[in-house]
Amino acid sequence: MLTSEGTEIRTNRTYAGVEAGMNTLASDGMPLNHLYASYAPKPADLPNVDAVRKGLNVSASELMALRAAKTARITPARCCSRLAPQRPCLLKYLARP
Repeated sequence: MLTSEGTEIRTNRTYAGVEAGMNTLASDGMPLNHLYASYAPKPADLPNVDAVRKGLNVSASELMALRAAKTARITPARCCSRLAPQRPCLLKYLARP
């Protein structure tokens, strides 16, 4: 931080965290990513192993549900008519049955 008099004040801020990234591919080849993260001011304040395990299981279940979900199909009628009806829509050329 710099004050109006030109004094520079520096403070260190530290925190502890647990992060886990997960990824997979949907059936159409789209990469899917999900993240579990927990942060605390001190390592002692982080969740215990059982809580982290539970959080990882929840995140993994959410990722598996994303992978199993049906693919959304965007059509020009849904997208472009409300967003910019006066402009030509690139999706009409890309969204072929």
